[in-house]
Amino acid sequence: MYRKSLLPSLLLSLVGFLILSDAADAQLFGRRNARQAARGWNQYVAPISGGYMSWYASPYNDGRVYGSYYDVAPTYSQSYYHAPADYTPATVNNSVAHVRVLVPDANAAVWFNGTLMQQRGTDRLFHTPPLQGASNQYKVRATWMQGGREMTQERMVTVHPGASVTVDFSQASSEQLPAAQPQPAQPVQTAQPRQPDPLPPAQVQQLEGRILRTVGTDQFIILTRDNREVTVFTNPETRFLMDGRAVGFTDLQVNRNVTFGYTMQGGRHIANTITINAALPNPR
Repeated sequence: MYRKSLLPSLLLSLVGFLILSDAADAQLFGRRNARQAARGWNQYVAPISGGYMSWYASPYNDGRVYGSYYDVAPTYSQSYYHAPADYTPATVNNSVAHVRVLVPDANAAVWFNGTLMQQRGTDRLFHTPPLQGASNQYKVRATWMQGGREMTQERMVTVHPGASVTVDFSQASSEQLPAAQPQPAQPVQTAQPRQPDPLPPAQVQQLEGRILRTVGTDQFIILTRDNREVTVFTNPETRFLMDGRAVGFTDLQVNRNVTFGYTMQGGRHIANTITINAALPNPR
């Protein structure tokens, strides 16, 4: 009888112990998780067999991880945990400016307002001390060797608090030319049409023969002394003469002998003066 009454009490005590243990663990992990969340740690929740795992990973990539196990998905409420006094969140200093300098040679020397800087490389980054005022200037000078010669360039750079600026010495800088000297307007020269160069006079040749026939009103065919048939062309400038007087193309009759001067133009015999023999040859 005594054993039967003792068994329920033992069961109740065991359940109470487990509840208190889970509550203590939850309170411990809850305080730890709240502390990591306040320090900027990243929280992750993932389902696992029989429940959920919630953990925080260090934002500094140093391998530190803190986690808790839940048999149901965890819920979250606002935390009133105060970060420790030694915790300082990262802040952005908006009173300084950043200057990026690009140089063509990794060993180039760079000066800011006459002070030689120590960085090396073709892409360098500098920051100013806290600036007073909205606008400040630096004289940036760079020196490097190129093709066996020392090259030097200077730039005036204006910087503003919280802003960044790039000074590029790898590109050739443009230098302003002095003011151009104005020149009086010159009169416009009108192009004169080009006159064709005169050709030398064509060489006049002479030919003699008997008229075989006429073609149209400006051609006739003769038989030369060496038995060649030659077509002769006339034009409005051709002169026709017979017994010392002027005649025309119609006086070119078959079998009359003619003597004429001509020039060769495009493979043609162009007659300029034709002398017609008035007497017809005796028929044979």
